[in-house]
Amino acid sequence: MDTVPGRGHTVPMLLAGPAAAEAAERLAPFGMTLEVVGDRVGQASTIKMARSVFMKGIEAILCESLVAADRAGVADRVLGSIQATFPGLDWRALATYHMGRMALHGRRRAIEMDSVAETLRDLNLDPFTARGTGQRQMWVAELGLRDRFGKEGPATLEQFLAAVADADQPPRNG
Repeated sequence: MDTVPGRGHTVPMLLAGPAAAEAAERLAPFGMTLEVVGDRVGQASTIKMARSVFMKGIEAILCESLVAADRAGVADRVLGSIQATFPGLDWRALATYHMGRMALHGRRRAIEMDSVAETLRDLNLDPFTARGTGQRQMWVAELGLRDRFGKEGPATLEQFLAAVADADQPPRNG
């Protein structure tokens, strides 16, 4: 339920199903962080999938909003407005972090959103947001920002937006 690098086998994991409690008991001596969340198979993965709608979706929303605002020369104003509406969060820091994650992991996240959409369809819910999120994540991936920035990703939101502007230019005739 969190980033694995740096945490390895201690990353929080959810378990569900008839044998979940027994599995948690057997794995506990290895220092794993386990939580039993239900007695039906699929409940743990559904938590992860439903969370992804939000987590990856907020990245896609921030990206779309800030790229549009940047193209109009008003990114700082839009970010300031979001900050004023939700003052308890540092939206510049959040946007910088999440745009960096998209730049580095957009392709994998887009593919994950296909699985999320399938889960939502299995729950009889049309995955409007999951599909759009996957498309925006793949759009960022196809800009090649991972190659441009390397393993670290962009250090600032401005670097991300400048790279998007540079990479998303139509070919010039000439």
